[in-house]
Amino acid sequence: MNEQQTRWQEDGKRAFDWIVDLYSQVDVVRRDARAFFENEGWKLRFKSGWGGDAYTTNFDDWPFVYLTAFCATKSEKGGDEEASGTAAVFGFLLYDSVRAGPQCFAGRVRWSQSKANADHWMLFHAISGNGTRLKAFERTGDGIRTAKPTSEGRSKWPGIEEVTWFEVPLGTVDSPDRLQAIVKAAAALAKDEEGPARELL
Repeated sequence: MNEQQTRWQEDGKRAFDWIVDLYSQVDVVRRDARAFFENEGWKLRFKSGWGGDAYTTNFDDWPFVYLTAFCATKSEKGGDEEASGTAAVFGFLLYDSVRAGPQCFAGRVRWSQSKANADHWMLFHAISGNGTRLKAFERTGDGIRTAKPTSEGRSKWPGIEEVTWFEVPLGTVDSPDRLQAIVKAAAALAKDEEGPARELL
């Protein structure tokens, strides 16, 4: 290889090393967040219509994880058996075309029918503000934001009433106390209490 090719290879290696480090950091914080929710008596909900990982293997469409999230409920049943309810949500928006960098988000999702699907793609469309994803939800608020489905969103995710969340840069989630405060703010938002989230913004 010539010098230019060698530099390209080295740059590529550094880029992928950074992504691996990012995913590793997210995994540690996510596991700790789950433990905080469980310690507060919440039932974790992950995948099967509750959070999950939004990613693609299509090289034409951001071939990596964009968002990862989980939900938590106080009920043992969860939304798949309840006609309506509210769940806390916690996750990471790792990439979209709008934000300056990875974000940690937390808040609530409300549903009004038992088969409502609060999965990773719904959360990505609700929280992300890029491209065609704007059409599925209308967003309001500053700091604490609320996304409500449009007719297109209601058609795609029937029963989802709203997603309300706040977000902080991932780099600021730098201590157990900070993470626990974010988890508690999400739990409070699920109870319609905005104060703890406002204190973090």
